[in-house]
Amino acid sequence: MMKSKGKITALIVSFVLALGIFASCNLVEVNVKKDMEQKVATVQVDGADAEDIYKRELVNGLISYGYTYVQSYGYSLSQTYELILNNLVNNKVVVQYARLELSKANETDGDTAKAGYLDLPAEELRTAPAKGRIEYIEKLLPYLKPVQVAQAVYNVKSSFNSLIDSFDTSKTSSDTEKEDESVTARSVPTVKTKTGTAVDEDYVKANDDLEKGVTEDELDDTQRSAYDAWLIGKYNSYSMAVTTAARKSAVNEFINTFKANGLVTEDEITLLEKKNKQYELNGYVYYLDLLASGMESLIVSNYEKYLNATAEGMITNDGLWTEYLGAYNSQKKAYADLSAYETAISSATEDSFILYNPEMPDGVKYGYIANLLLGFSEEAQSDLKNFKASATSQADIIAHRDNLLRYIRVADQRATWLQNGYYELTDKEHANEADYYEFGSDYAKYLKTYYGTFEDLTDYSSVKTANKYHLDGTEWKWGETDEEDYKANFRKIYPTEYTVDDFLANVFGTTLDVASAATVPYSGAATVGTITFDDETLAKINDLLYAFSTDPGSISGSNAYGYLYSPKTSAKQYVKEYADAAKVLVEAGVGNYAVVATEYGYHVMICTKVVEPSGNNIYGDASAEETAKAAFIADLETEDTVAYRYRKTKVDANVEKLVSDIVTYNISKYVDEDGKDYAVTKYAKSYKNLISDSGN
Repeated sequence: MMKSKGKITALIVSFVLALGIFASCNLVEVNVKKDMEQKVATVQVDGADAEDIYKRELVNGLISYGYTYVQSYGYSLSQTYELILNNLVNNKVVVQYARLELSKANETDGDTAKAGYLDLPAEELRTAPAKGRIEYIEKLLPYLKPVQVAQAVYNVKSSFNSLIDSFDTSKTSSDTEKEDESVTARSVPTVKTKTGTAVDEDYVKANDDLEKGVTEDELDDTQRSAYDAWLIGKYNSYSMAVTTAARKSAVNEFINTFKANGLVTEDEITLLEKKNKQYELNGYVYYLDLLASGMESLIVSNYEKYLNATAEGMITNDGLWTEYLGAYNSQKKAYADLSAYETAISSATEDSFILYNPEMPDGVKYGYIANLLLGFSEEAQSDLKNFKASATSQADIIAHRDNLLRYIRVADQRATWLQNGYYELTDKEHANEADYYEFGSDYAKYLKTYYGTFEDLTDYSSVKTANKYHLDGTEWKWGETDEEDYKANFRKIYPTEYTVDDFLANVFGTTLDVASAATVPYSGAATVGTITFDDETLAKINDLLYAFSTDPGSISGSNAYGYLYSPKTSAKQYVKEYADAAKVLVEAGVGNYAVVATEYGYHVMICTKVVEPSGNNIYGDASAEETAKAAFIADLETEDTVAYRYRKTKVDANVEKLVSDIVTYNISKYVDEDGKDYAVTKYAKSYKNLISDSGN
């Protein structure tokens, strides 16, 4: 599962574009718009330069996130502005402290080339507020790597392009037309088997030295350098150009909306229009505010990474074992209540730590079942429901159901993945053929092509990439390439329809290397077959679920292994045929599968994991503590073991605590709760009209 790494960064409130609010109304009273450049506070922690916070940043915060407090939590505007100001002050304190600490630790970067990645407006296009913001942005450069500077600029440009799209009426009309022709949206995978940030798939394909699925944490120095160079090229080549009439009209619309909310001034508009540069959006102070905010977040993230080494040093093997044993004993007490145990394991993931499994009678097991539902059509479901209402016996219902089973058709459910662009065209000469559109590795590992055909793709567009980093033989180079990007308009998608037998033989059987599979209604006497099971098998099963299962719960991402089978509750929780089959499959073990008919259709059920309650510590008999401890410590350096993952979780927790303590200490040190600010000066007169005019 992809783990969140935000600790300090979770405490930093960054500005983002709130498109819906911008498009809806004016939030700022007229008499507030004249003085957006007034200082509302100055922050200076020990050893740092004094830095100002401006009134426009309060309004930025209101539109970015503050108005949610008004709409959803009952805050008045007065209370919301107070909240935003406190956040801005706290942010500044944390960012200043992080910069100081990174400087002391020599965790800075002196690369001067990165200044060129900022893509700042020309000198003659800078108003006085813009000059002040640019000066601050340039002060942040030493604390970021070149690739991070390029990333921050890319993120802001991407946000502005989304904003332009939201005001582009021609694009909205086109999108509405496509929606009318689309099919039901398909969920995308959320459970990952790798940790860390995935390396960009395009780079992986270009670099033969890397395997798909590699994460940034796994790159060696040479790969890291090449990857950063590739990302810089990718980020720097991203365009925010406004050249078409439709985009110019959209920009005019949102600039007027910004102006109405006090975020664009007459001075800016006059200066840029005078130079005929009103569509160069990096000249607006609002753009620069977003860029500075994004850079601050990355600086704090760098400081957080630096703290990881400190957190690592806080952990000893003996200490880890003590915590582990304490957690085990705590679970042992809690899981005496089987309902608590079942709640825990029903939502288990690879990062969960179910350390204690209650002792059960011999042969009693819990387990997980992947449910690939080949479901009835809506018409068949309605037919069966109506028949059941008037049937006189269960035998008649089963007979009618079995007759309907013959008409089930299995089809690929991922049409909207194509419409949403989750693919790459592998050969432009075959742009009308489904087999040449491959889903990205975040979406599918093995079933990468759509099972179906297309029509009316003659209007796909090709975009020449002028400049980017690319692999020329064995050398990374910057320059023009011959690559083209294809984005097809999928107006007519025809999934291949399989009978259940054909699907089991030609898709399920082929994918999982199953010699044969049967659709004989399951009797509970034996499993249909066994699959050789490993991590690759689980990934293939997940691909099959996302491609073909009509059970939304099977692709919810809530559990990496599927539905829980409980010897205590499953008989009441699931329909009888499913519950009976699940019991037999779990008792038979991982890799066993059955094809089961129920009132929902055919279920291809696969046992993916078995838990055998024993009452013992995972690392041995709890009474033999030294032996168990030795086994635990031996596993600490072995990936994918419980001990290894437990240690990683504790490192993350230590970082979180360390960060929280540092942030809390510094905020309390410089900002007193009683209103006496030791490193913060607030200018109440400057924002009094925001508070008093807003109401309480």
